[in-house]
Amino acid sequence: MTNLRQLPLVLAFLGLFTHCDGTNQDNYADTYLNSEYQSKEDRIKEIRALYQKSESLLSRASGCSTGQKNHNGTNRHVKMNYCDKAKICRLRDELSVMQGIFQDWEYGESVKVYLQNNNVYFVFMFGGSTRAACEYEQRVYFDKSGNIIRFLERAIDDDEIMSADREITDPHRIEEIRNYIFDNINIIKEIVN
Repeated sequence: MTNLRQLPLVLAFLGLFTHCDGTNQDNYADTYLNSEYQSKEDRIKEIRALYQKSESLLSRASGCSTGQKNHNGTNRHVKMNYCDKAKICRLRDELSVMQGIFQDWEYGESVKVYLQNNNVYFVFMFGGSTRAACEYEQRVYFDKSGNIIRFLERAIDDDEIMSADREITDPHRIEEIRNYIFDNINIIKEIVN
């Protein structure tokens, strides 16, 4: 069995001889030879280290850009005012953190997005109802290409006990959360600008 770390080299070697469509495949081999294969576990270890570094830098960060946006809602014919807040902090070493705190009737959510070289590597979200025992926490890990490699979720049940992490593997849920994250990134940018 081929060692997975040798996979890019094997694929590059095979790419030298394989021409499915008759086009020049010289760049095909270079792509695989120059790419760095990283296992899911190694990437998650790297993300945890980046997260710790980002949090450490964030605790000392100054000059973050902030903003807020008020919006109105109606519940039971009562007009309510809500304030969404956002912050973008550009840290050292090409790291940055974006955070949005969103509110609505009996509901709140915090979305914290961690980036390296403007690419999302980790997202932490939590929120829930302000009146019922209905809270959740989600952690989403990204590979260097921007694909979700792990989506963990846990929630408080009716007995107000936080559940164990549950890995979400359904492709539709993963695509849904990816779209939700990038929609929130756009909202955070809009609020700050």
